[in-house]
Amino acid sequence: MGKKGWWLGLALALAVAVGAPLAVFGWMDAAVLGRDTPISTQTGKLAVSSSDLPLVEHIHNVLGETNAQEQASRPATLEEMAGGLSDFLASGVLPQWVADVWEQVCRTGDGTVTVTYGTDILSYGYNGTDGVSCSYTTDLASDCVLGFQLYTKEENDPSNERRQAVMERYIQYLGLDVLGDWVYNGNRYQSPEAQLFVNALMEEDSGGFSIGVELG
Repeated sequence: MGKKGWWLGLALALAVAVGAPLAVFGWMDAAVLGRDTPISTQTGKLAVSSSDLPLVEHIHNVLGETNAQEQASRPATLEEMAGGLSDFLASGVLPQWVADVWEQVCRTGDGTVTVTYGTDILSYGYNGTDGVSCSYTTDLASDCVLGFQLYTKEENDPSNERRQAVMERYIQYLGLDVLGDWVYNGNRYQSPEAQLFVNALMEEDSGGFSIGVELG
């Protein structure tokens, strides 16, 4: 499989929910749970129950196999797509090289943009003539980005930024760092309490990046 193929499959749960052109997260556990300190301990935040967090229920509704999404798609503009990412970009989740590629797309991008409406989510996809493709899915109730993917044909200088640090920022962006049981198992983060996983794929030398949440 080529460098583009390993991450550009359909997202396992989000694509089932809305039929959006999202990339697959090839999650694989590499070690036993409990390797690292829970995020809530690292940040000093008080741990709460997942039942206190509406987003957890939203994620399970969106990604659950029994969730039937009403779908409608239409062409969209790059400006519209970029507007839906403003809070996500401002959160600092993305590695700098990914943010730089997207900023360049917003300035000079030329391609097609499609938006797909689901009952609970909104998905955008961009396919550029410049070799860049990007897609993301937002939970309508919370406006949180539940999955983001970007691919560029250009290689990027490695930043040596740890995947783990990117995932930690994403969990904090979602507001789920207050859960006391997030643990990194050597490959991805898991919260048994919320029954959720968070994972990121970073391949700077081949131009691929994706991050998102899935059911655990």
